Amino acid sequence: MLSSSSILITDDATYTVTVTDNYGCQATASKQMTLYPAAVSSITGSTVICGNHSTTLTANGGTYYSWNTGSAQRTITVNQPGTYIATVQTVYGCTANDTVEVVAFANPVINGNTVFCSGGYTTLTATGGENYQWSTGATTASINVNTAGNYSVTASTSNGCSGSASVTVIQNQASNVTISGNTVICSGIGTSLTASSGTDYLWSTGDTTQSISVNNPGAYSVTVTNSNGCSNSATQTVSLMEHPIISGNNHICSGQSATLNANGSGSYAWSTGASTASITVSTPGNYMVTVTLPNGCSSSATVNVSVGTTPTPTILGNTTFCQGEATTLTANGGVSYVWNNASTGNSISVSQSGVYTVTATNAEGCSATASITATVNPLPNVNINGNNSFCQGDNITLTATGASTYVWNNTSTNTAITVSSAGTYTVTGTDANGCSNIATKTVSVNPTYNVPLTHSICQGESYNFYGQSLTTAGTYTHTLQTVNGCDSVLTLSLSVKALPTPTITGNTSLCEGETTTLTANGGVSYAWSNAATANSINVSQSGIYIVTATNAEGCSAPANVTVTVNPLPTITIGGNTTLCAGNSTTLTASGADSYSWSTGDNTASVSISAFGIYTVTGTTTAGCSGTANVTVLVSQLPVITISGETDICAGESTTLTANGGETYLWNDGTTGNTLTVNLAGTYQVIGYNAAGCNAMASATVNVWQPTATELSVECPDSCYTWNAQTYCTSGDYTQTLQTVHGCDSVVTLHLTITVGIDDHETVDFKVYPNPTSHVINVQCTMNNAQLGDMELQLVDVYGRLLDVVETPCIASPQTVQIDLSRYAKGVYFIKAVADGKTIAIRKVVKQ
Repeated sequence: MLSSSSILITDDATYTVTVTDNYGCQATASKQMTLYPAAVSSITGSTVICGNHSTTLTANGGTYYSWNTGSAQRTITVNQPGTYIATVQTVYGCTANDTVEVVAFANPVINGNTVFCSGGYTTLTATGGENYQWSTGATTASINVNTAGNYSVTASTSNGCSGSASVTVIQNQASNVTISGNTVICSGIGTSLTASSGTDYLWSTGDTTQSISVNNPGAYSVTVTNSNGCSNSATQTVSLMEHPIISGNNHICSGQSATLNANGSGSYAWSTGASTASITVSTPGNYMVTVTLPNGCSSSATVNVSVGTTPTPTILGNTTFCQGEATTLTANGGVSYVWNNASTGNSISVSQSGVYTVTATNAEGCSATASITATVNPLPNVNINGNNSFCQGDNITLTATGASTYVWNNTSTNTAITVSSAGTYTVTGTDANGCSNIATKTVSVNPTYNVPLTHSICQGESYNFYGQSLTTAGTYTHTLQTVNGCDSVLTLSLSVKALPTPTITGNTSLCEGETTTLTANGGVSYAWSNAATANSINVSQSGIYIVTATNAEGCSAPANVTVTVNPLPTITIGGNTTLCAGNSTTLTASGADSYSWSTGDNTASVSISAFGIYTVTGTTTAGCSGTANVTVLVSQLPVITISGETDICAGESTTLTANGGETYLWNDGTTGNTLTVNLAGTYQVIGYNAAGCNAMASATVNVWQPTATELSVECPDSCYTWNAQTYCTSGDYTQTLQTVHGCDSVVTLHLTITVGIDDHETVDFKVYPNPTSHVINVQCTMNNAQLGDMELQLVDVYGRLLDVVETPCIASPQTVQIDLSRYAKGVYFIKAVADGKTIAIRKVVKQ
């Protein structure tokens, strides 16, 4: 339990205090406390302005707002840099502040190194804006550049400020670094390495001079920095001298030479006296070379060159043969062979004319070549002349050509033979070169014929027998030659068959779209004119249908029938198919003799008032029907409204705007969607939609006249503040205000400064809390006199009496409450009136 006279309130609760006086007497008081949430203030909007531009700052987090500029609006527009403070107040009276610094926009600044070395890059960073556009196309604040040149950036802000800056970037080139010096050393002898010119040097050995001495093999690198401050590096490998190596063929054949090559660098000394890196030798023996480096290192190598004998190859074999035969060629004189046909054996088989060459290699690796020419004689072109056939009882002569001598398969060796029987005859011909070829001929014997023929025809047909048109039964003969010229006798036996009598049954009259079945009778098979072969066909089109019936003896006869297809009527529906809600239309069908509607009506015309698809079936006197349908669209009436100010002051005008339609017609004949008026009255507009349907709307315009108001105020020997003006002497004062409709209102204040009890008696007159949003407490205490009942009057700034509360004013404090919650926010006055005289006036602020 706390014992202090005051406490800190941190929670919603009812708080009770017990007070003990000097005499030990106690009294208790309680109060319900409500803890309202704290206000949180924030300001949004661009904080950069430029030129004639401005920026809009918006305060957030409250219900009431107050800026250090004097504005009580939530949003303010500023065009000067400076510090702007917003105070926000919640509905509970809690407040909070936020501050922003608005600065003037300046051209952007580009920061970053403007010089860099080749192979590297530099970073340029722009400041001073919210958005950036570089000449490179980049839109970030920073860019990396690796080429020399001019770079510019345009910076902008969200409220329209923009400016540019540029910078020149220079790229310094690094020097091309090389290392000179002997790269080969020998034991005990070092070498000097020198880097190309620069201003600073750093070797991998730690040396910082241009030249260094090295005694050990390895990789040595140096970084050289030039006068621009750019660096580059190079590496040189130093190796230990090795014994030279002599390359080249060290075995040659007699009459040949070989080239010996010594590797390495420096000077050369051969045992032959030569001083070049390569020498050519043709005699056997040992050859030595000594290689000496510039630093005095030297080493030697020796190679032995030998000389072998050359072989003498020969080729044996038959070099002349007939086409289709082959011969074997055999090489001698070596241990390995390579022929010009890529064969590697000592013998090859050839079947074509040409020169055949072999390279023979002996055991010492020496080679020589030999060649031989092979000739292929063509085969003779043997043929057999004579007929391929003859008639039975005759013979023919066959004669061979194309060779010198002949042998037939019947053993005859004559050039010609006579044959009297069918068969295959073959002859082998041999020419002067002894080459042979074969020819074959097949001979056939054509017979003579006596051929009996039989044939039947149907009644009414004829049969063409070698130029004779036969129509009656009987026996007929004719003699012909076969294709081979032999006689052939034909004997014909002709018979005549009876025809069938076909008929067609079925419905021959139908409506378009229907099908009928036609059935043929009187035969065993049928062929219709529509290519059908069944005895029945289904047809759906007008025309003559023919069927050919064939009986069991294969004789045919036709029958036909005519089918008529009556057309379906073409039904049409006339009438308006688009109407407005509440109207009706008449649909009328035509094209037939009788009608049936989907509505159930059986008349040609029907009345329709609802949206939908309407179908009618029309039937002709032939019983054929057709259908038509139509969609009736019912457009809804538009919803027409009028927007615009309907309360104006005298002398002003207002524009009324019609909405909800496509076109409009006002009651004064105006056809636009807007109408400007300056007279009071009701204005009507008819709005039409795209379908032509219409609806009406109206608006009443009030024209308000300026008003004049008077109010009287009494103040007890004090000043009176009215609409931010303070008056300290009695008199009449005039102010021009605005009515709720925004029209001028002239208010005259009749102010009387009175001398009341406040000046002559000790009166304690308090109002609290002030400002208030709900109830105001009025406390009166009279220490030296007794006033008795006192009247508390609540009046507005215009002097209008709003409420009256009575309370005594005696020695002990008397408190009474006046409820302000039902009144608008603003300034009010509480007047204390006793004995008909105003003794005190207090200003109260309702929030």
